[in-house]
Amino acid sequence: MDNLPLVSIIIPTYNRRTKVGKAIESAIKQTYPHKQIIVVDDGSSDGTDELMKNYPQVNYILQEHGGQGRARNNGLRNASGKYICSLDSDDVWNKNFLENAVRALEANKLDFVFANWSQDAGNGNFIDPFESYNFFKPFLENRNEYWNVLNDKELRSLYINGCPSPSSSLVMRRSSIISAWNETVSIADDWCIIMDMIFAKKCKAAYTKEKLWVKHVDGSNIHDGRDENEILQHLYVYDKEIMYKRYNKQFTGDERKQYRESLVYYLTQYAIQQLTINKSFNASFKSFKKAIATHPKMALALVVFELKTRTKKYFTREVPASSI
Repeated sequence: MDNLPLVSIIIPTYNRRTKVGKAIESAIKQTYPHKQIIVVDDGSSDGTDELMKNYPQVNYILQEHGGQGRARNNGLRNASGKYICSLDSDDVWNKNFLENAVRALEANKLDFVFANWSQDAGNGNFIDPFESYNFFKPFLENRNEYWNVLNDKELRSLYINGCPSPSSSLVMRRSSIISAWNETVSIADDWCIIMDMIFAKKCKAAYTKEKLWVKHVDGSNIHDGRDENEILQHLYVYDKEIMYKRYNKQFTGDERKQYRESLVYYLTQYAIQQLTINKSFNASFKSFKKAIATHPKMALALVVFELKTRTKKYFTREVPASSI
């Protein structure tokens, strides 16, 4: 047992006293024995510090409120493990999560692995996230191993379109981490840490379709459970713009074109949303201006298409009998 590699588990938390205990317990109860658990409290005011007295085996760090990226990086600075993972404080791992992940990392000399999960749909039901990600479906076809390995070209192709590996699903080799979690993005810090890896060097990773953890939704999540308009603004506009600038020089010509078109699509959708739903001309104009600057032809084409679609819906709508 003594020669097993150490795994450092970072659990960032903020005002989740009623939930973080379950995350900590799931880390403690892992069948994998050689682990270091670090809870980074991002300035909670709900008595989380009192709760942590129940866990003397956990390294507890209290910091000023600075966001989940800063909390994860604070944990990373205090981590000693060969492998690094970050369990969100509202998530729970199956007891064999780490054992399976470390076995795959060691056997295949991988940079990182990620596992499928049960996603709380918010209505008492749970969904399979892997099956719901359209960008991930091509990488699921004809892959029936417990751990399915992805090479560097596949990883670039996959992650340029989306992130199938939220923080709680990931276990990473410490030596493969390039520059920690990005503290400037709003939501996509778990996406950026992988993009930093795969665009800096040739990487090899693996995923399993087996659901090895559970994501709960309570309305206070960084991503899940938030309003779709918020996700559009924070992830697909704000974060994607930061990432476009960050990786622009590392993209191939085709990758740059693909990512730019995706960014312009979301900038245009956000501009339309701000104008039609929120009645905010200034926010709409700013977003559309960015879209025009990024790809003028595509931005104009998207607006024309949207206007045609809305006009068609207006003139073909059913007229209530009472108005005739």
